[in-house]
Amino acid sequence: LFGLPGVPCLFYGDEAGLEGYRDPFCRMPFPWKRVEAGEDADLTDFCRTLGRIRRSEPVFRSGRFRILTLTENAFVYIREPWQKECAPVVAAAVRKGSLILRFPVSAEPLTDPRNKGMKKKNARLSAWETGFWRLPAGCGTDRIRWIISE
Repeated sequence: LFGLPGVPCLFYGDEAGLEGYRDPFCRMPFPWKRVEAGEDADLTDFCRTLGRIRRSEPVFRSGRFRILTLTENAFVYIREPWQKECAPVVAAAVRKGSLILRFPVSAEPLTDPRNKGMKKKNARLSAWETGFWRLPAGCGTDRIRWIISE
């Protein structure tokens, strides 16, 4: 959602792993004790990372949106600048199976802190993973390839 056009929206508590149910449990209090104890810290940190990426990448403010592939188990899209003024960003999510992306040039992972600053021509996501990669400004994006394994 953070990479799609428009304003991103998180429902109350999503960033803390709060789940919704039927009434009267659909509006539970915010789980402050869980947050303070560090539970779901990975999810909270990931939401912060996505917000930081959206603020720091100009293509999210004025870029085109193009779907590269959309299946029941994988979604890959790109945000491209209208002109070559900034870098394009590829985003992908996998629900089931795995996804391998092949970029025409080395891309920088934006959501994986272990690989920050390490540019690669291939990326792999497993089930329930999401990733964002920055390509060099002016890069031709028509040669991005993907392999989905169910």
